[in-house]
Amino acid sequence: TYQLNGNNSNDFSVPLLSGTNLRGEGIDRTIIQSDENLFDNYLFQTMDSLDEYANSTAYISNGIAASDIILRDMTIICNAGKGALLLRNAKNVILQNVRIVNGSSGDTIKVYGDGEEAVSSDILIDGCQIEGGNRSFVIEKNVKNVLVSNTRFQDSNENFVIIGSDDIANCNVRAVSFNNNIFTKSNGTNVLNRVLG
Repeated sequence: TYQLNGNNSNDFSVPLLSGTNLRGEGIDRTIIQSDENLFDNYLFQTMDSLDEYANSTAYISNGIAASDIILRDMTIICNAGKGALLLRNAKNVILQNVRIVNGSSGDTIKVYGDGEEAVSSDILIDGCQIEGGNRSFVIEKNVKNVLVSNTRFQDSNENFVIIGSDDIANCNVRAVSFNNNIFTKSNGTNVLNRVLG
């Protein structure tokens, strides 16, 4: 278990730069956990080539957005802050065999782009367990080519999956379960509409 201490810092976050490849030894063997001093940020968030975090007002103004990010075979436990993972203007992201437990009141995973050429795209979430948070998985705006498959969502306070309406293209959620109820592509549409509604 790796304990991350925010030291009461409002801007603490683990940066996900281009080319980040974090591979653990398995969901139950590699655990990355935040303490309760992570106030105003996501535990993990993308960072551009100028070392600007995703929530910076200068983000993407001159830097190159983060791409080619892989998180595999681990558990991430977020105990405070805005949520566990923010992907902003991120491209080519893989989360595979990752358990994310969100004890904060924020969104567990949030994906969006700032618009025009600044989009988040080509994101795969496969074989994961997403637990807790206000909303489990939010695809907000300016996002394309997202696939969530073979993933379990549970214990969200409000909604499991939110797909926004602004410039969203080719975002698919299939073969997933919500609180241990399995839904497939053939019967998932009505359930997703109900969950989203």
